[in-house]
Amino acid sequence: MTNVELHIKRRRESSSFLRHFSLEVYILIFLSLLACHIRFAGAQASLSHDEDAVLITQPFQLTGFRSEIISQPVLEKVAQATGLQAFWLREFILVSVQSLSDVQDKIRIDALEMIDPPGAFGLFTLAGAQMPKELPIGNGARSSENELMFWKGSFFIMIRGAEPAVAIGLADHLASQVARPGQLPLVVELLPRKNLDISSIKFFVKDLLPHDGRLADIRPLLSLDKSVQAAIGRYRPDGKRLIVLGYPTPSLALESFERINGYVRDKSHEVYAKRAGVVLALTEGMTEDQAFSLLDQIHYTPSIKWLVDKRPANKYLGKGVPFLLNTVLNSLAFSFFFILGTASIGVVFGVLRFYLRIRPENFFDRSARAGIIRLKIVDK
Repeated sequence: MTNVELHIKRRRESSSFLRHFSLEVYILIFLSLLACHIRFAGAQASLSHDEDAVLITQPFQLTGFRSEIISQPVLEKVAQATGLQAFWLREFILVSVQSLSDVQDKIRIDALEMIDPPGAFGLFTLAGAQMPKELPIGNGARSSENELMFWKGSFFIMIRGAEPAVAIGLADHLASQVARPGQLPLVVELLPRKNLDISSIKFFVKDLLPHDGRLADIRPLLSLDKSVQAAIGRYRPDGKRLIVLGYPTPSLALESFERINGYVRDKSHEVYAKRAGVVLALTEGMTEDQAFSLLDQIHYTPSIKWLVDKRPANKYLGKGVPFLLNTVLNSLAFSFFFILGTASIGVVFGVLRFYLRIRPENFFDRSARAGIIRLKIVDK
């Protein structure tokens, strides 16, 4: 073998090694990118599932009843079918509707899923205001001669056309299928319970606040378009009203309080007010002593949800490391060990494959792949 042939063979072997080694590098990069994509897609899918879980209707099951679920209801049609006001459904944010009816179409049940428990409670207080009888079903129930309605969690449920005993049995069965009971809105819990007529409590959001009484005068000053919640309760013996407004921020509550300050100072209006944090409380038509005795019972203590890890300080990272940083560190550590493991496997596989190719007795060492290029050099 001439020097030229030996040199060409070595270059061919070297280029074969580089070519196969580069292939393993490409495979390694592809696997790493694929793992990152799967990890990211999994996180996105998990997030989407969590968000959708809040809005997906929980189907109620009743033997002998036909069921229809509307996930994107038209408010006007729902209002026409249920007798409710369309702007109630809009302001409390209706999410979905499930209608159930028996075989004879005598009993009709409408389960309205709202965006949250306060929405279901607010709809219950407005729709059931004229129903005289209260029942211990769900979080609260009211009934008349041939109609029963109750709320539990994010659901407001109406049962019509059934005998009272049958309606109570159906309501108990439906209420047992709602896993989370939900809580009353904060402004409702702030209403002093002494001498309060429980059946008079109403919950409003934004523009649903009524225009009657003294509220008609000061309503434009209350910034009701700023995601305001309100609870109204009447107190014995004369049924005068206490209005508790909840604002998103203390500054908005203070701004509204300052706007109505001049109106409140005129004692002929018989309106007294108190602000506590994000809460603004108003009395209407009460004497000064009665108003102050109620307003003194309204206190607001903000609850704080810490966004910083309160566990003992990490000796490397210090105290108060945010949870997001811990998540990022865990992701980086996982990615590092994954890439290290895949790189090690890729290198071992590449070296082993190259070793098998350069062995003369190996089947893969064929002249078509790794043969020697022979040149005929003629001196002229």
